[in-house]
Amino acid sequence: MKKIIFICMLVCSCITFGIEDKEHFEIIVNQLFEFEGRNLVKAEDGYSKFGLTKYYTDDVKNLTENKAKEIIYSKIYNKYELHRINNLATKHLIFDFIYNTNPYRAIKVIKKIC
Repeated sequence: MKKIIFICMLVCSCITFGIEDKEHFEIIVNQLFEFEGRNLVKAEDGYSKFGLTKYYTDDVKNLTENKAKEIIYSKIYNKYELHRINNLATKHLIFDFIYNTNPYRAIKVIKKIC
């Protein structure tokens, strides 16, 4: 797994020109919503909507798309300073890794391979 992430980071290490960070966030989140879905679904430990569970918000059932974006921005994108990564593909890879695993474990692995 470490080698795959490292290789992807090397391949995607070129700088993305002409795309602002806000656009990067929108691209990443919209693709996330495509995969996770925009509807309320039964999850192992309750419900999920926009890929968010009770871990991120107390009111999963009434979660709106804009509120989901705010939560994802503040609790993942901004918290882990993903705006500092210039390349969209690299940023997306790291975002997905943090989002789909334990964030602290993901950061630990990323620090080891960088």
